[in-house]
Amino acid sequence: MAALVPLVTDDGNGSWQLHEDATLLLESEKRALQKISVVGLIDALPPKHARAPGLHMVKDPIKVEDDGTLTFLVVLQHPALHEQPAWTSLLFLLASHVLYVRDGAIARDGFANWSFLQHLLNVDVVSPDEQAAHPDLNTTVLKRLLPKLTLIAVDLDKKECGGDAFPLYLEKALSTPKASHDGLSQALISQLFTSRDCIGIKTSTFKVPGAPHSAAKVLSVATDPLPPKTFFGRFLSCGVFVHLLSALVAAKDAARWDFRAVAFSVSRTYWQNLLDAAITMYADHMHAKLLPYDDVELDNSMVVALTEAKLHGGDAGLDNDDVILIDRSTNSAGVTFDEYGNLKKSHSSGAKPTLDVGILAFLKTAKSTLNRQMTMVAPKPTVANPWCDPYLLNMREYEVPTKYIHQFPKREKLPIEASALTGVHHECLSSASALLHPFMALSLPREDACFSGPWSFRVGRRHLDDAAGAVHRDIALANNASSAAFCTRLVQCLHTAVLLKTHADEDKSRLVRHLIAYRSNIEALISQYNFVAKGPAASAVLAGFLSSVVRHRLHAAVAAADAHFEATRVALTTQVHDASRHLLALEDAIRDAEETRKACLRNEMAQDALVESRKLEQLGTIQGAIAETQAQINTALREKEALFANTVQTTQATVATVEIIAKKPKEYAGYLFRQEGGGFFGAKWKQSFFVLKDGRFVTFKAKSYYEEGRESMEAPLNVAGYTVLQSNKNANEFKLAPPVAGRTFVFRAPTDEMRETWVHKFNEASNYS
Repeated sequence: MAALVPLVTDDGNGSWQLHEDATLLLESEKRALQKISVVGLIDALPPKHARAPGLHMVKDPIKVEDDGTLTFLVVLQHPALHEQPAWTSLLFLLASHVLYVRDGAIARDGFANWSFLQHLLNVDVVSPDEQAAHPDLNTTVLKRLLPKLTLIAVDLDKKECGGDAFPLYLEKALSTPKASHDGLSQALISQLFTSRDCIGIKTSTFKVPGAPHSAAKVLSVATDPLPPKTFFGRFLSCGVFVHLLSALVAAKDAARWDFRAVAFSVSRTYWQNLLDAAITMYADHMHAKLLPYDDVELDNSMVVALTEAKLHGGDAGLDNDDVILIDRSTNSAGVTFDEYGNLKKSHSSGAKPTLDVGILAFLKTAKSTLNRQMTMVAPKPTVANPWCDPYLLNMREYEVPTKYIHQFPKREKLPIEASALTGVHHECLSSASALLHPFMALSLPREDACFSGPWSFRVGRRHLDDAAGAVHRDIALANNASSAAFCTRLVQCLHTAVLLKTHADEDKSRLVRHLIAYRSNIEALISQYNFVAKGPAASAVLAGFLSSVVRHRLHAAVAAADAHFEATRVALTTQVHDASRHLLALEDAIRDAEETRKACLRNEMAQDALVESRKLEQLGTIQGAIAETQAQINTALREKEALFANTVQTTQATVATVEIIAKKPKEYAGYLFRQEGGGFFGAKWKQSFFVLKDGRFVTFKAKSYYEEGRESMEAPLNVAGYTVLQSNKNANEFKLAPPVAGRTFVFRAPTDEMRETWVHKFNEASNYS
């Protein structure tokens, strides 16, 4: 664990050197796209090893997370960091956690040894426009970007800490300014590093003398579960880390570091290189899986070999690496043989018809001897094909890396079916796209500021699809041309056999038998062709052959037949003229009979139309009378219903009026004594003339006042809801109590009968509403 390898060192002449061994370690094919987290250690102890000043890293990761994140420990050893502060800025910008190891008290030299932090103030992490709009934004973003800082005090006695724990000792040292201290460095530690800690260790715990990173406690702190640092919404991969480190090394002498621009440029360049690698990988895979077509003359023996190889599923001793014309596509069509070992015709639903018996049997028994090779070596194009070669030039000149040749030992040769080519395209595109996925997974959703807008991954994937589509189209054209060339050769070979077989099968004495034999052999050719032909141009070549060559042959046969039949036509012409005259006479007789029949039919139709018109007229009259009668009945019914409803309404109104009149209390008037006053002087009785009408109780001084229509002495009293109470003291007295709180009236009638009458009238009035 203590072994360090140089990463970036000072060559002694003021130049920084990025070491190839460490970069190759990080940029290996396995690690280049893995997420990386860097833990930095600044070794400020007196040097005990003769190492070049600069950054050194532990060769193996000190921790591997479950998601594959690799944590590497990078050690900075430099005797004069205050003179070259860019070293520490480099480490602070790239690390997720920085450990600062020094001996003795933290503030022993008044934080002067921290002057290198002032270089961080020259680092720009926001765009110029954002910095102009918000001057403090650069510092805010820089604080988020800086790592956790842990100070490790070596051989520091607890007494020097004042008995405090190390974290509290650090905070007290930072919060206690002194005139002798470097105030700016002290403030930078407090303000820039929001996450900080402090521990103490002994030199005796170093497993390697002078190597603090070998202490178990240091390694324990270095492997604390801290999340990897994000750079403007993205995690770092090992490959991007190396490129970013290289870019910052190149800018070490700049007055200001535009870290944001450098990070964006490095990430985008790496993405562009990755896209180019994916495009190259797609092209390599396509050309490694497919071989170009080599034009070759077909003969009977080769067609038989191709047919039997396909019948045996592409085996029969034929090596797919060496044979250019073997189609390994599966065919569900059933294949059967007769008792002589020849193929029989049989068709399966949804599949191409299987091989015809005739043409294959003829090819096997042709005059030339059949010498079939068990392994067919792909013949080289000895004769140029001007129609096919231009489409195959790119495939023939493309150099495929050797590793892919071994990776894909089974290489298909053109032509192949369009669906198979599309399948190969999708497989290669999927493999190429998989190369981009780890890099794309380093982005945080909606936070990646680098790959947005025109640099979004969607645009890059579209670029990959376009480039792959161009290669696919080029190979598809080559496949079409190969299919056309092979199918043309095949149909020419089969048609030559058809011509020979037709001449052998026909009876030359009859031209019709010649045409029948030719048609039968063409059907066998189509069966054989469909069984062996392959590629997207198979149907087009066959259609062109049937519409040109076969049509020409048929036209020639038809011309010969036309000359044969011309003599017969002349001989029959006279008979046709005689028959025509006789036919004209018969047609005249038939025409006259037809005219008579049509006249009778017209008269019959006119009579039927007149009868039908009269029926419709009478039907309309009857329906009108019925409708008029129905309307009168409906009107009478509506008038009857209206009269009945009016009578019911009038009756109900009369009954309601009678009930109201019957329930309405009648007017009653007379003299009563009413008790007035009270208290210390006692109650008084005053006689007045009272009128009870429509639930209202009105008071007059005398009856004559009421008869003259004068106003009442008091406001009318509505007695609705009032309660009449019998007096216990005097039989002629009674009380009128309100429904709620209010005045209770006490009355006294002149006689008992009048009292009973008034009580009855008051009860009726109180219940009347």
